[in-house]
Amino acid sequence: MPRHPHPPDHRMRDHAANGMAVDHHRRPRPRPACHVRQTHHPRRPQVNPVTGAVPPLIRGHGIRFEVDRWTWRRLDAARFDGERRHLLATRGRPWHADPEHGGETDALETWHLLAGRHHGGGMGLTVTGPGGKLDVSWEPDGAIPPDGRFYPNPDPSAAYPLLELERAGIIRPVEPAITVYGPYGRPTRLMEVTEPYHNPMLRALRMR
Repeated sequence: MPRHPHPPDHRMRDHAANGMAVDHHRRPRPRPACHVRQTHHPRRPQVNPVTGAVPPLIRGHGIRFEVDRWTWRRLDAARFDGERRHLLATRGRPWHADPEHGGETDALETWHLLAGRHHGGGMGLTVTGPGGKLDVSWEPDGAIPPDGRFYPNPDPSAAYPLLELERAGIIRPVEPAITVYGPYGRPTRLMEVTEPYHNPMLRALRMR
């Protein structure tokens, strides 16, 4: 039996009923994890963005909080709830920023919190870090909370910075829980700014 001068091309061996070739070697590339290394993504429309954001001041200093990127990067790959809880419990460990002990040089970053307004007049929160800024609040239609309270941005990109704001004691969930649903049916629970950050936030909103 004569040999083929070239090995068969397995990518073109299967054909659908309409005569189109099926390529078994082509697989969709996985989308990279988004860790907000830049300002708002150009392809992601912003829902009622925060405008005129300014830094609230406490004794002349802005509100700062720590973001642990070592943990953030690994949360995307967490397969079990227990693994996720363990990662969150280790946030802020000094060795996360030590490459000699399994950490990364850029693991621990200092971010800042800004206060602004949404289009409907509700209080808006924006966070800024070494890579850009991100709105972490959202204003649902017809449900504008009073100043000092806000609905978290239901976009997944805002989830981890919100966790870090809560870890720092800057925000907390309102009790009893009040939940609304944002774009794509994502739930978002009403939060409030805690003391000693509440009054500086209100002052910043009045002065903007």
